[in-house]
Amino acid sequence: MAIQEIEITYPKGRLPSISLKGVRPPLPYTFRPSRENVNLLASPKEIVSFGGSEHKADWEKERLVVRMQTETRRPYGQELFLHRQDSSLDALSYDVLHIRGEVSSPLTFAVADAAARQHENNVPLLSVIGSFDVRVPLYSLARRVDLRYLTSLVLLPQEKTNTVTLKTLALEQSGHRREYKPRLGFWWWEYRDLPDRGDAVLDECQRFACTRLFVQMPATEDPPTLWTAYVQFLRSARGRGIEAFALDGYPEAIHDPTPLVKKIEHLLALVGDESLAGVQLDIEPYLLEDFFVGESGFARYLAAISRFKEALGPHIRLSVAIPFWFTSQVVNNRPVAFSVMDRVDEVTVMSYRTNIEEVRTFSEDTLRYGDIANVPVWLALETRALPLEHHIILKLEPHRELADAYLDRATRRVVFASPPARDGVEGLRISSRFIVRPEQLTFAGRSRQAVQTAISSVMSITPNRSLVGMVIHDLDGFCALQEKEAESTVRQHLIEE
Repeated sequence: MAIQEIEITYPKGRLPSISLKGVRPPLPYTFRPSRENVNLLASPKEIVSFGGSEHKADWEKERLVVRMQTETRRPYGQELFLHRQDSSLDALSYDVLHIRGEVSSPLTFAVADAAARQHENNVPLLSVIGSFDVRVPLYSLARRVDLRYLTSLVLLPQEKTNTVTLKTLALEQSGHRREYKPRLGFWWWEYRDLPDRGDAVLDECQRFACTRLFVQMPATEDPPTLWTAYVQFLRSARGRGIEAFALDGYPEAIHDPTPLVKKIEHLLALVGDESLAGVQLDIEPYLLEDFFVGESGFARYLAAISRFKEALGPHIRLSVAIPFWFTSQVVNNRPVAFSVMDRVDEVTVMSYRTNIEEVRTFSEDTLRYGDIANVPVWLALETRALPLEHHIILKLEPHRELADAYLDRATRRVVFASPPARDGVEGLRISSRFIVRPEQLTFAGRSRQAVQTAISSVMSITPNRSLVGMVIHDLDGFCALQEKEAESTVRQHLIEE
C-alpha cells in the first residue's frame, strides 16, 4: 500500500521502533469562532447553485432571501457556505444550530463537512414547510459529520420553484460548565503483589483521595488463587469507596479479540451477581509496525471495541485509553477518537506532558466532543521514568540522487543508504530529526506536590464539563516521588517555563 511517511524512534538504551503512515488527504483550514453565540447571517456568505438551477439572493439586515428555480427534473439546490468556499467552520464547541424562517414550498435542509463535500455528498438535517423555528441539537449531527470542518448548509427544494427566507441561522452554546469536584485515579499493574500488598495499595489510594483505580487483570494461566485474590481486591476497593476497573489489553487484540473477551467473561463469572464497576481497555494498536498503512488497522480496532462492549452488556461500563492524537486520525470519514467515544462509556486520554497548557490543548477536541456527546473524559499524567528519544521522520523521495535511505518492500526493511536501481525500492529522505526529552513527558524526578499542582492547574483552566478527573500513571511511580519539590528545582522549572 502507498506509504507517505516513516517514523523511526530511538529510545536511549532500547531497540528502535518504526511506524509506517499511509497517504492521507490534508486537513482543510477551519475557522473557529470564540463567541458563545454566533450569528451566521451577520455578513453575506457565498451561495452556489447545483443541479442545473438558478438562484437570486438578497441580504437584508442579517436576513437572507433566496429565490430558486429549475427547468430540470433532477434534484437541485443551493449551497450556502458557512465561512468560505476554500475553508470550513469549527462548530464543535456549540450545542445547537438555530434555524428560523419560512419557505414557499417544501424544502429539506442538509449540511456538509469537508469530507462529504469532497464526495459531493451531504447529510439531511430537517424538512420544513411554511414558517419554521427549529433548534437542532448538534449531537444528532456529530455522529454523522465532523463538526470541526463544517462547510455548508445545503438547501434542497422539492418543487421547481421555492423562496427561502432565513431570519436566523446561528450557533448557540448551552452555557453549562463543570459543576462537580474533579476526581483522581491511578493505574496499577502489579496484580501479582495483591496477596501481600492489596490492603496497603488501598491505604495509599485513600491517602491521596483516589476514587478510581484501574487494576491489571491476571493472566489466563495464573492460578485460581490469584484470580480469587483479584476479585476480593475489587470488592475491598468498592467497600472503601473506590471504583476499581479491571484493566487489560494488547495490540494484537485487534486481529482476534476472542481470547481477551473470554478472559473478561471469566472475570464476570467470578464476580457473580456483584456488579463490576467497569473494564478499561489499553490496546495501543499503533504499536503494530504496519498499523497506519491504510484504514484497515483502525477499522479492526473499532470493530474490536464494539465486540468488547457487546460482551460486557449494558450494565458494565467500558472505558478505553486513547492517545491524544486519535482526533487527527480518520477512518470512514470520522475522527477515530470520536468513533471510539460513540462506542464506549468513557475514555482516558494519554495526555502525557508536563507542560499544563499542552495537556489541555492536546486533549481539547476530545473534551469538546465529550461535552456534546455526554461522554466522560479523564486526562492522564506520567510519573514513571522514561528514556530520551531520538526521532527521524522519513518521507518519500522520487529522485534517487536526493534520497538518504530507501524502503525495500521485498525484505520489509528500511535501509540508510543510497537506493539501488531496481523494482520494489522506494527512495526516502530525512524530513526532520527531533529529540523528545523525558522531562517533557513525565514528572519522574519531580515531586508529588508538583503532580498535584499540575492536576489543580489543568482542572482550573479546562472548563469542559466532560472532564471528570485526572489519572496518574502509575500508583507506584507516584508513591516513589518525593513529597515536596526542592526549592532549587522549583526555581529551575519556573525559568524553563
